Amino acid sequence: MYGLSTVDARGRLAERVVVRSLGWGPGTRLDIRERGGVLIVRAEARGRYYGQ
Repeated sequence: MYGLSTVDARGRLAERVVVRSLGWGPGTRLDIRERGGVLIVRAEARGRYYGQ
């Protein structure tokens, strides 16, 4: 599964189908990094961010 999405002004992913298909729900800890102008988001037990 892969997808492309915009991020809104509050930092939320506009495309929810990809997020749901990954099984990420509210409270999922996420690691978000930028590489070459692309945001890479992955579930990570020590992630600093939480899914909404």
